[in-house]
Amino acid sequence: MPSDNRTYRTTGIIAVCLIAIFMIVPIDLSAYIGDYDGILCIEPATVNKDDSFHFECKGEDVVRQRIEVGIHPIYTGKIDWTLKLNDATDAHSVEINVRKDERNKYDFDHDECIVITLFIDGKEMLTKDFGNRLPISKSPIYMRIQSDGKEIALSAGAGKLESAGSVAYNGFFSNATVSSAHDISLDRYSSLHIPKPLIPQIYPDVAAVEYALSNCNDSRCAIWEYYDEEVETRIALKGGRYKFALLPSEKGGYDIIYLSGAEVDPFRWSAGALKGRLIPTPFSDTFTLYWIDSAGKEIADLTPYATFDGIIMSLVFPIQKAKFRFVRSN
Repeated sequence: MPSDNRTYRTTGIIAVCLIAIFMIVPIDLSAYIGDYDGILCIEPATVNKDDSFHFECKGEDVVRQRIEVGIHPIYTGKIDWTLKLNDATDAHSVEINVRKDERNKYDFDHDECIVITLFIDGKEMLTKDFGNRLPISKSPIYMRIQSDGKEIALSAGAGKLESAGSVAYNGFFSNATVSSAHDISLDRYSSLHIPKPLIPQIYPDVAAVEYALSNCNDSRCAIWEYYDEEVETRIALKGGRYKFALLPSEKGGYDIIYLSGAEVDPFRWSAGALKGRLIPTPFSDTFTLYWIDSAGKEIADLTPYATFDGIIMSLVFPIQKAKFRFVRSN
């Protein structure tokens, strides 16, 4: 890794590529790509035979990871390299080997192919023969490893990536090592991740929410369910058909407590978590709305608001030109 690294924030691969083109010196980028947040390294690196190259994978406080490398041999056809991923808890090791093989080796019409094999703790778990769809020459082979804490999904390609399959695996990775039986060049290597959102867990479970509701005499303390919506733009994405409870907040007003219904990234949400807050205004049936969206990000710019009309509660997002209505169910 260069000692004069520079760090930037960008919003997509296109911006990253443009920066790489116009900067003469090698750089490391702090990137925001889709839902992934991490380090995207553009600088080429050379790994000599029997040496190793290391980079971090940000294995702590993660709910998803995406690790990528783009590697080609220094000498034509000399393909036999291994990517090793170290478990964040040091409990397991994962190795992915890419090598050139020969099919029908002793036949007149034998041909060369690329074979990718995934090992967990030294045991072969997955093998994929890409044939001649991956380059034998000096062209890069790109590989992507994605983990959601329950499985590893592996894909590779010379341009468009092709799935190599997936295997069950509990956990994430803290760093990666690339080593090779021949001299190789890394065109690109990256570690991108989705960090765990800081969503407060106000109540431990549904039973605790129901108990709190049974001890609240406020008519708005109830369970509310998704009813309908009015959305004028594509800016507002409905995260699901939410079901939540309203309960008095220690900060005044009401806490919106998530119960169920998340459809976008449901793994982020547990019953009893804070979904938002209704902040009192001088008007009895109107509240300023603090909201936590489906990705766990706060909308706290004081523009959203909530109104009550009998058993109907409306959550209004003026900037997004969206209104979602909920009906009291008890």
